[in-house]
Amino acid sequence: ANFSALTKQAKVVVDVNKGSIRKVLETINYGKFTAELKEKMEKTDIRDTIEQEKKNKQTKMTVSIILWIPILILIWIVPNLYPLSNFTTFLSLPNGPTLYVFITAAFSLSLMFYLGAPLFKSAWNALLAKTSNMDTLIVIGCTASILYGIFLFIYGYSETLGDKEAHYMRVTEHAHSFEVASTILVIISIGKYLESYARAKTVQKLS
Repeated sequence: ANFSALTKQAKVVVDVNKGSIRKVLETINYGKFTAELKEKMEKTDIRDTIEQEKKNKQTKMTVSIILWIPILILIWIVPNLYPLSNFTTFLSLPNGPTLYVFITAAFSLSLMFYLGAPLFKSAWNALLAKTSNMDTLIVIGCTASILYGIFLFIYGYSETLGDKEAHYMRVTEHAHSFEVASTILVIISIGKYLESYARAKTVQKLS
């Protein structure tokens, strides 16, 4: 097998007379790595591969920031700017959560599905291999924050409805549980782009 630290990919050649390709794929995919069968193709320039990876990471980072901006506005501007602050307690359910929290949760969950899918897959593969990685820690943190927010939707905080100030505090706290998860994922996305950017620059200088 040939492994490239720059592309983080390995090329494995299997002798079909000595082993099964399917068995090799199943063994690799059962662990914390992923493998797929590719048709033989012409040799590609590693610079093109790295550059394409950088563009993909840049696109993902850009989209995630676009989805993140409304969350930041909802969390840090709306509750602290009158008369927008009145929106935080507008249209409250009988058990406490308001429209403001639902909107924040919708943006955060969209961001989590967009950025979190590869992380969850990586963490799941690590779990199957009875090990863990950095993605495992990220998934645990984000999942705990989101589940706490969902729990508050169900359990609620109806005892604060009679006190406007107390209700305002619980609503903003509830919204923060979704903002934390989305912020972690965006920071990871920015980090992955910076990593791919640095890798592309390194290859460029070595070429």
